[in-house]
Amino acid sequence: MIISGALDRRRTAPKAWRVAQDIELMERCRAHLDQGLALRDLKLTPEALKFLGGFAPLTLKPLLVVLNVGDDDLSGERVKNVHERVRRAGIRHITLCAALEHEIAELAPEDQAEFLADYHLGEPARDRFLQAAFATLNLITFFTVNDKKARAWHVPPGPPVYYTH
Repeated sequence: MIISGALDRRRTAPKAWRVAQDIELMERCRAHLDQGLALRDLKLTPEALKFLGGFAPLTLKPLLVVLNVGDDDLSGERVKNVHERVRRAGIRHITLCAALEHEIAELAPEDQAEFLADYHLGEPARDRFLQAAFATLNLITFFTVNDKKARAWHVPPGPPVYYTH
């Protein structure tokens, strides 16, 4: 485990390299991970997140659960228990039928709307997935346009326009 190895190296490093805060943070993280919990669920300060970012722990990354169901279970009734577990855990999730989405993608655009209506789907799963992914990553799309080109920038919400480029 990366955190354990880094913690052991910090403890045995010369005093100048040992920082009590870093050791305490890594011990907290290791204890949390040893319980089988994700670091994204641990309350961490921005400084702690920046420090841990250097280790790139997988359980610190945002999580989006995609449930692939059959076209006979578009409501997700068979995966209701999974829906409930991820909802309780505060994890964003979507349900889709990949086989059905493949069929929709192969249709002409004018036929797609009718197909979606037949299955009581408001929009293709691709659109729902992208919306969920952007929300999970806390990003918005900011467009710039001039005479020669249009460009989409993916940025966190809230910064003034002149900071987004």
